[in-house]
Amino acid sequence: MSYTKDIPAGGEGTITIKLNTTGYGDRTMSKYAQVFTNDPQKKEVHLTVNVPVESFAKITPSMVRFNGRVGAPLKQEVRIFPTERHPFKITGTRTREGRFVRVTLTEIVESEQPGYLLEVENIRADVGAYNDMIYLETNNKEKPALEIRVYANIYDPSLNQDKKPGPAATARPSVPPTDPLPVPTPVPAR
Repeated sequence: MSYTKDIPAGGEGTITIKLNTTGYGDRTMSKYAQVFTNDPQKKEVHLTVNVPVESFAKITPSMVRFNGRVGAPLKQEVRIFPTERHPFKITGTRTREGRFVRVTLTEIVESEQPGYLLEVENIRADVGAYNDMIYLETNNKEKPALEIRVYANIYDPSLNQDKKPGPAATARPSVPPTDPLPVPTPVPAR
């Protein structure tokens, strides 16, 4: 956030708020800012910013999750389609780490819309968790790269980790209900 530091009485200033809209496509992002002043009548001002965020691309699913046994084949497909307002071509792929994933990108057409099929494969051969990032480089100056997160948990099948926890494992101690917290009364703006 940046703002005009000194504003004379009766003058005007500018407050600039930068938002990271990643993951908010086709939704409205709401952020709040508190502004403190030396005006005795208005020492504090609350600002609300509501910004509709337009999707750059339709990516389904938006992230890759692997949860499986060592040695089991773990693969996931991700479909990427440019939006009409933001056309692009994917010019390359790379990963942040790349030690445990293999990616293959293929051009596709579905319902007469050109897009891409990204195949992601776990290649980790031992027990462990990891995360990585796949970067899809584009020819669009507005968004030179798309990011797809990868989360993985590779476990030893002999530890029976592929079974869901039973009721005993998920039971919580009984806690008596408490009265709800009082709802604060809104203060009118001055």
